Amino acid sequence: MIAVISLEAPSVPLIEQLIGDNRMPHLAALQRTGENVHLASPFLDGSVYSTLYTGHHVSEHGIYSLFTWSPSEQRLRLSYELMPDETLFRRLDRAGKRVLAIDPPEHPFQEMANGVVVSGCQFRSRVHLAKWSRPRNVSGELSKLLGKTPRGEETFGQPSERHLLHLRKILMQAPGRLAGAVERLLNEKATDVLWVHMVRIHLAGHQFFNPACVGLNG
Repeated sequence: MIAVISLEAPSVPLIEQLIGDNRMPHLAALQRTGENVHLASPFLDGSVYSTLYTGHHVSEHGIYSLFTWSPSEQRLRLSYELMPDETLFRRLDRAGKRVLAIDPPEHPFQEMANGVVVSGCQFRSRVHLAKWSRPRNVSGELSKLLGKTPRGEETFGQPSERHLLHLRKILMQAPGRLAGAVERLLNEKATDVLWVHMVRIHLAGHQFFNPACVGLNG
């Protein structure tokens, strides 16, 4: 089985520091037995997901942001609405590989013949991580196991203290929900490719990271 685990936009120096301080022993063990590969980032940060899911450069797929301009329609469209049907998961599925993908952000709804895709497991949000699954019943089964999926939305502007405390609670629960989903689905379904996104790191960076504190001690 091939396992792809995305830490979803962490600070690399911080991860290295935590590994050095022995605060991430499991990741350190994976690092010792594997190989570190530095990938060239896309030209535009907003094209990361589309590039990842299609395997094509932004110059080929043309999706450069969460909201992308559609010249033919003369309006903005959500990125996953414009994504080519020939995604990585679809190609693997058609090749007969059994994919288990959990929480791929901003991914289009796609039917799977051999695999499972679940979105909105750790938390759900209007656009970044909508709640859906293929097959459709998987999402309901996980809700019975893990409880109702909490909603975690970003605040574009100055968030309130109440919002941040609510969001912190949701993000602290997210790893446990993800681990529970992975364990249940791996036990139930034969899998060739496991693809997992730890999306909470991305959202936490947007809402809790203070650039003014970079380089300060204490």
